Amino acid sequence: MPHQTSTISFAAQPEWDRSIGTLLWIGDRRSIAFQDCYAYCDANVSQLAYRRGVEDALARPASDVNAILVCRENDSAQVKVSFDALLERYPAIEPTLLLGPLCAGCRPNPIETLGGKAIWWHDWQSRLPKHLQDCGVVEATPSQPDSIAIVTRDHAMGEALAAMVEHEPVTTLVCDPEQLVSTQNFAEYWWDDSAIKPSSFGQLEVHKTRNAFNVWIANQVSPLLRDRAIESGFDQVIAKPGDFGGLLRRVRTSTATFGRNAA
Repeated sequence: MPHQTSTISFAAQPEWDRSIGTLLWIGDRRSIAFQDCYAYCDANVSQLAYRRGVEDALARPASDVNAILVCRENDSAQVKVSFDALLERYPAIEPTLLLGPLCAGCRPNPIETLGGKAIWWHDWQSRLPKHLQDCGVVEATPSQPDSIAIVTRDHAMGEALAAMVEHEPVTTLVCDPEQLVSTQNFAEYWWDDSAIKPSSFGQLEVHKTRNAFNVWIANQVSPLLRDRAIESGFDQVIAKPGDFGGLLRRVRTSTATFGRNAA
């Protein structure tokens, strides 16, 4: 259907120009889970301050910090006091946790222990750049598509995705895979994992329209699955449940807000 208490105290820092500042990276930069992310940050931020751990970051404060990325690979209870001191040291900045694969099995996990924002190691490409804009990172702004086909067998998911663009000048069609034979010339195809699974990635080439942009929206996206999807012809992979900012930035031109949970 178409749808148009920390125990360590520090003196407050003086104010600085926050237009472009330093990224404070705290944690292992050589870990397999984090090394690609570190390489991206090193190449794209205006200034990067590397610290091996939270204690090191407290002992050697960085200047003009606009963003803090804290890598966690396992249980984080032992750094709770130091982490609270870090929050006190940089009161205007909410650190972002970069979580490695072992964090999924930690009880409590670092998000529960430390709080704040968190990004999983396999999803940094789609979520981290927007957190680093105050450090000089410029996100590529795609041209807005004029038409989107949302391919799904999940009616609720299709309606939720369509609602994300209902206030934009974009022609939207929600359909199942079998209906694609009667659709032509859509600028983008958003494939829900209810419509195409990794075992069926080969079918994408049959439906792929020349120059169309294809997005796979799926649960439990691992680095291996992400790579496999890209190799199969998808241009972007969005993990759910999660932040759909990557989709919104593709289509948003209005100031309307979207407060609905799509997954």
